[in-house]
Amino acid sequence: MVNVRFASALQMTMSLSHGAELGHPLLTSAQLAEGLNANPTAVRAMVSQLVKAGLVESFKGKTGGVRLKKSPEKISLKDIYVAVTEESPVFCSRSEIPHRCKVTRNMESVFTEISQSSEKALLKHLSGTSLSQIMSRLK
Repeated sequence: MVNVRFASALQMTMSLSHGAELGHPLLTSAQLAEGLNANPTAVRAMVSQLVKAGLVESFKGKTGGVRLKKSPEKISLKDIYVAVTEESPVFCSRSEIPHRCKVTRNMESVFTEISQSSEKALLKHLSGTSLSQIMSRLK
């Protein structure tokens, strides 16, 4: 199953940035959910993670909504990724395989090393790109 949490969180923060540019700094979870074609309850759960990470603010009530807490220049893609990604590696080995030979006995440790180095490279790449840089690419 493909994990779309990072893509969804990125789209939400981009929508919040765009809304602010248009003079609408607060968007509701229903508005964010509509843009994602997702359930507002699932969006609120992700908003909660972004709030906990200090990236957005959430206001309750009839006139409430969500807005960016930091400027888009100060939010890296790594910040968003870390906020919504569970503590699982980018990919992992199949540990249930019987250890019948040299390859199967070592596959888990080999693949763990590959996964950890890939995650490290991914985080380094994401840390070098800000939300504002992504927004400047929009046409």
